[in-house]
Amino acid sequence: MFWKKKPSLPSAELARLLQQDFVGDAPKQAPAGLRLTEENRAAFEEKILLYRKAVLMLAMVAYEAANPGFTPVREQVERALFTPDGEVRREDLKSLPAAIADFRRLVTDKDKKAWSLAWLEAVGVAGSEPALCLLFADYWTDLYASVGKALRGVQID
Repeated sequence: MFWKKKPSLPSAELARLLQQDFVGDAPKQAPAGLRLTEENRAAFEEKILLYRKAVLMLAMVAYEAANPGFTPVREQVERALFTPDGEVRREDLKSLPAAIADFRRLVTDKDKKAWSLAWLEAVGVAGSEPALCLLFADYWTDLYASVGKALRGVQID
């Protein structure tokens, strides 16, 4: 059936789209209800960007384990994320393993509210409402699921 056929993309184009859609177009505004100040806004935005990279990398590595032909795409995304202008972003490379481990805790931990509170407090956002914390945790798990869905929805030329 022609309507069930996955679109086919060259690996470079898929890598560009993954980086653009899941990291490059990261929202710069905090969800309504978060108490961001001028002092903590930059830290919040920096951490959002780091965790979006971590989620993308984790999803790609999981996909690659079952689809070895995906390796060139993952490598191209890594180059785009960590050496965009030829310079290695060492701070990202140092911070990424901890962000990935922290995200894995969110996925495996039952207390998503506590995870969100700790994440937000680490960037100076204190006293967030429980419902907002749960929505914040859902944002991250939904992002991971969206990457997986995108990867399963295309073929590599």
